[in-house]
Amino acid sequence: MRFICYSILLFAFLFSCTSSKDDKKELLEISDELKPVFTCNEKVVAVQGSEDSSIIKKCNYKHFQFVSIAEADYKGRYSYTYELYQKNSKGKFSKIKNSAFFNSKISELEEKLNKLIAFDYHNAANSEDSENCFEGFELQKYSIDDVGITVSGDDINFNVTYGLSPACMSMDGTVISFKVFELEKYLK
Repeated sequence: MRFICYSILLFAFLFSCTSSKDDKKELLEISDELKPVFTCNEKVVAVQGSEDSSIIKKCNYKHFQFVSIAEADYKGRYSYTYELYQKNSKGKFSKIKNSAFFNSKISELEEKLNKLIAFDYHNAANSEDSENCFEGFELQKYSIDDVGITVSGDDINFNVTYGLSPACMSMDGTVISFKVFELEKYLK
């Protein structure tokens, strides 16, 4: 709805006979800010011999492409794999490590990320629903390359899997989300 309103306003302003060229230029610059941060497409792929489909989501940001692949198990529960690609000078995408998306301040980001992961982990481990899922399990430190990265809207999501048993699949991880502007100082 917001997009339609901005479009109508942009159209009305651009074709107003009282506006100047500078006003039009300023409005066009503002309209560029309204563009989505990521451009994404999602494809559902039928899996032979299964009622459940796989879901492949690809999102582009500058010269990077984030890919997440969701595949169902025999109970219809989805597990995800994550990949990151970078476009080279020839326009071809090559798979890269997550750390290649970030600059030299990556250790600062990893420290912040690990604090948030630990907070979520301890909340989950101490919840009534944990059913001993965390007994004897020790939380590890995560590097950027140990987590899956997905994007949506203007969020960058870090998907963490703790490594609990399959019986505890519903509690086996967390998603830590940041707005792109919050991470700009860490991005290449």
